[in-house]
Amino acid sequence: MLFVITNQKGGVGKTTLSIIIAWWLRRAKRKVLLVDADASQANAIEWSLGLDEDELDEIESGQIYKSRLKYDVVWIISPFELTEDIIDNYDFIIVDGRPSDIVNTFFVQYADRIIVPFMKRKKDIKTTRSWLRELRKMGYGDKIVLFYNKYCEEIARGEKVPVWFVDYVMQKATGLIRIGNDFVSLDEIEGLEAEEIGL
Repeated sequence: MLFVITNQKGGVGKTTLSIIIAWWLRRAKRKVLLVDADASQANAIEWSLGLDEDELDEIESGQIYKSRLKYDVVWIISPFELTEDIIDNYDFIIVDGRPSDIVNTFFVQYADRIIVPFMKRKKDIKTTRSWLRELRKMGYGDKIVLFYNKYCEEIARGEKVPVWFVDYVMQKATGLIRIGNDFVSLDEIEGLEAEEIGL
């Protein structure tokens, strides 16, 4: 399965969400490849490998590395660096997409799920609405998973977040989410969230 984590707005937690999903799927004994498709920043591979800036400069595009959290991670500058024999070797491929990029758009067309994290800030909502319209216009509306990243800023500051929030992330990744003791379908939650946020 291919998950693409994307939003044309930066700072909404795409990389953090990508890493959490990759880590959780790996813990569930799945073979996972996290693709860092941000040619300029490369935060996903930097954080996954625990690199400093000098070490990051030594990372080769297209080279697969083993992360500290046991999933595989690769930084790419072209989607064609992911060959079919690489793709076929994994149960899940998670693409951490940069805000706006041809690589990101390339993977969207093949995604099983397009996970769109957002925050309730004026500019975020405006940009997210625009990106959702674009995705729907391209015919990918049925693949979209909206993810309200309520604790994005706390995570970025390295603060602790409630356990239920990590559970929320994990359940979204698998297509089910828990409310209280009940599991409900993702479609039901998406409708409620979209209505509440106005997306």
